[in-house]
Amino acid sequence: MIGQRKEREGLPKDGAFIKSIVSTNMADAIAKYYGIQLVEVLTGFKFIGQKMLEFETKKAPEPIYSVWKKATAA
Repeated sequence: MIGQRKEREGLPKDGAFIKSIVSTNMADAIAKYYGIQLVEVLTGFKFIGQKMLEFETKKAPEPIYSVWKKATAA
């Protein structure tokens, strides 16, 4: 999904990949490959959503991909 977004519209310079502590370590490699920040949160949509809200209100990195986006994209 990140590769498709990169091709379609590019990635923000301050992009971030949000994952929970129980997510696969493959996320670390993906974030490194695309040169984006990896943010780890506790397990649950509550914590992912809180981090996304924090990014929006503090003009912090733009979330590029998270478990939340994946779950709500369907």
